[in-house]
Amino acid sequence: MLFIAETWRRWRLEQVIEIVLIAVAVGWCVMRFVGLESVPFGLSTDETLSGMHVECLAQTGKSADGQPWPLFATGLGGGLYSPTYLYTLFAWTRVFGISISSIRGLSAAFSILAILGLGMLVRLLAGNRAALLAMVAGALSPWSFAVSRLAVDAPLTPALVVWGTYLFLRSPRWPWAAAGAVVLTLAGYTYSPVRVQVALLALLLLFVERKRLSAKRVLAFLGTPLIVGFPLAQRILDGSLLGRARALSILTDDYIRDHRGHYSGPVFVVKQTLENLFEHLRPSYLLFTGDANIRHSTQIMGELGWLDILAVGLFWVALGTLVWKAYRPPAGDWVPPSPRWPVAVAAVLVAAFGTLPAALCWEGLPHALRSMAAWPAVSVFTGVTLAVLWSRSRLVPVIALVLALAQTARFVPFYFDVYPKESYSAWSGELRAAAETRDPVKYAAVARNHPELGIGYYMLLDFGLTCAEAQKRANRIASGR
Repeated sequence: MLFIAETWRRWRLEQVIEIVLIAVAVGWCVMRFVGLESVPFGLSTDETLSGMHVECLAQTGKSADGQPWPLFATGLGGGLYSPTYLYTLFAWTRVFGISISSIRGLSAAFSILAILGLGMLVRLLAGNRAALLAMVAGALSPWSFAVSRLAVDAPLTPALVVWGTYLFLRSPRWPWAAAGAVVLTLAGYTYSPVRVQVALLALLLLFVERKRLSAKRVLAFLGTPLIVGFPLAQRILDGSLLGRARALSILTDDYIRDHRGHYSGPVFVVKQTLENLFEHLRPSYLLFTGDANIRHSTQIMGELGWLDILAVGLFWVALGTLVWKAYRPPAGDWVPPSPRWPVAVAAVLVAAFGTLPAALCWEGLPHALRSMAAWPAVSVFTGVTLAVLWSRSRLVPVIALVLALAQTARFVPFYFDVYPKESYSAWSGELRAAAETRDPVKYAAVARNHPELGIGYYMLLDFGLTCAEAQKRANRIASGR
């Protein structure tokens, strides 16, 4: 009877903790849509150009740079807007308008899709509790939260990577493999750094599923991207999509020649890639302040959420315990390692795949945005690790709950009160403030310090101009007239 009573009390405690964690995670998901128009205050020039492109498409059938229904629209600094993002945002804004809340809301919605996809994927691989905890970790991830409120291409890719992986693993039948390949290819369209991760992930998926592979399944998975991705491959091969990559990559001949020193080219590339990967393991980046760019991270905590940090610590403890028991078998009954550990290890590998594109660049390291598609893998690792140890120690659920509540109490007031003030200049808050005065002279004086393509959006939103009028006015401002 005492055993039954103790089991009942423990079950009730774990269930209560799970319910509270779900409530906290739902709160973080809802919070992604709260105050989008004011936190952060203003918009980056990449975001304003997003709104400008889709409104010009709606009004004229041409993007803001004058291309009729382009596959890729011109971005700033050599960047491009992908068709996946451009036309999804176009459809979204036809329903919700082109307000700041609307264009940022698309990214927030895709963040929720990524979290839901995590639940489906991890449930398939590691069970219900791991799925629940992975979703909680994804919802509370400062990494995922920050990019979920940014109106550019990148935030769409985690959801596409997660759902593409799930569709492939969902069934050994070839139509599921084709569907997964389509979604993963769209991720490659959406954000160029993710193409490296998708290619490596595809190889890992084929290895993991090697015992369930058929010729049709392999053909569907590898052949579908050749069809769907043909326009993308064509533009990569002709170099039209590689301008920004060439400017930032450590693989270019100029960069290697200028930095390799006494090393041969291949040895230098390997050395530099490893060094750049290790940059993304810095404690300041993962645990304390995150990306040094305040647009990518609030600086109040690292890229890892506090549940992620707990999972990393527990993983090393569990690994040390396994090694100890291997050399010194316990006297009593030995509990074998959980079969779910390989999922956690695979998640670490996928996180490395997601970080590699950032490591192949020299600028802004460590870079949370270019490695942004790694955060779902971190959440998978956290969910699986916590689930394995959840029932083996009563302290694990309690500590997880305390950390989730403490992170919420730490992050939320700072984000909505302090962060908008500290990041005002980084988000060009002065440009938005000038636009809201509805004073064309004052707006023009501020707008002269911003790229021409980035200043037309507020003319649409706050001054009521058409796309053509806004483009003319932006051109006059940029030329000093």
